[in-house]
Amino acid sequence: MTFPVNPLKLVIMGNVKTETLKRLRAERGWSLREMAEEAKVSHQTIKNAEAGKGISLSSMVGIAEALGVNLQDLIGSKEKTP
Repeated sequence: MTFPVNPLKLVIMGNVKTETLKRLRAERGWSLREMAEEAKVSHQTIKNAEAGKGISLSSMVGIAEALGVNLQDLIGSKEKTP
């Protein structure tokens, strides 16, 4: 038996570019709560994303929209360190 899956309910785990996310928030001068308001998610969701914990795809879409970047800029392969 198969169940329909809403792709926006999928959880993204371990693929968030945490340093990019933190840098973009800092560039805008936003606190965790301010970014959460802009992205229409809880401040705990922002905290979890910046810590590399699992968050929903729909939350990541909201965060990307708030930051004015593509979703691909925030998720994917591990970030390269200089």
